[in-house]
Amino acid sequence: MKTLPDQVAASHSRPRRLLRNKAGSIGGAFLALILAAPAQAQQIWVRVPLPFDLSVEVPANWIVLSDNARVTIQAWAETYTGGASPSDLDFAANLYDDRGNTIALLNVRYYPDLDITQAEARAATDADVADLDALLRSDLEPNLSAAGIELLEWKGTSRTDLPEVVAFVTEYRRTSIVGTGAFRVRLVRVFNAEHSFTVTVSYHESLEALLVPITDRIINSVEVGEIMAAQQSPMTMVYGEGWPFWLGASFLLTWGIGLAPPALIRYGIRRRPIGRGPAIGLVAGFWVFNVLLFSAMGSQRHSA
Repeated sequence: MKTLPDQVAASHSRPRRLLRNKAGSIGGAFLALILAAPAQAQQIWVRVPLPFDLSVEVPANWIVLSDNARVTIQAWAETYTGGASPSDLDFAANLYDDRGNTIALLNVRYYPDLDITQAEARAATDADVADLDALLRSDLEPNLSAAGIELLEWKGTSRTDLPEVVAFVTEYRRTSIVGTGAFRVRLVRVFNAEHSFTVTVSYHESLEALLVPITDRIINSVEVGEIMAAQQSPMTMVYGEGWPFWLGASFLLTWGIGLAPPALIRYGIRRRPIGRGPAIGLVAGFWVFNVLLFSAMGSQRHSA
């Protein structure tokens, strides 16, 4: 069975754009603090439904990027019909300052080729997490460099508990695509078989006091309605995980015990062949005995 890092490596084989939303330079930090969003106590939050029974809370003043158009969070949530979102099941929303510069970003990307379940994610060891962290960095750094973005600091990957699920949070700092300053980025990866996804939240560090509590709430609001089970074979679904052992034991018990009496009578008691009539009577007698025995066992089980 492939390890958690091995399966993640397979999902990263196709090229993809890790940073699709252009972030602008930050001018007038004080004005942005006032105009970009209301105070946290007055912030209006909208729970946004997404494919595969995923949802996340986003402030109402963030803008959804949909089919090259900008849509308010409220409009997206009200018109969402449960289908796939644009651009290969991606979701993207930005927060802009008064000059139209991007100061915070939210992306959601799905990984339908993964088959790592939540059960496997919960069982991941510290060594698995370290391997995953190394894999993500080796995959991300060349993509940032190709986009002209400098990786300023890699803070690593850690396991965290969200409502109902275990997630792996990777954090790093990078330069802004346009202008000066740095962005703090957090990748929140949830393994849920073919419904696995990553929520990416980032913000300009010059507005850290405003955006840390907002982005923290976005991450902590992630909810997954359906936890996918591991794919099982029909034999496993019918007989359970240890079906080879139990099937073998059942075969030995059935044929071993079933053939023991005739063999004992033939070779231990009579020590000569059994005639057709006695053989038929012996078989009929054992058949009646088995029916009575299993009927009695069944009745006891139902009355217990």
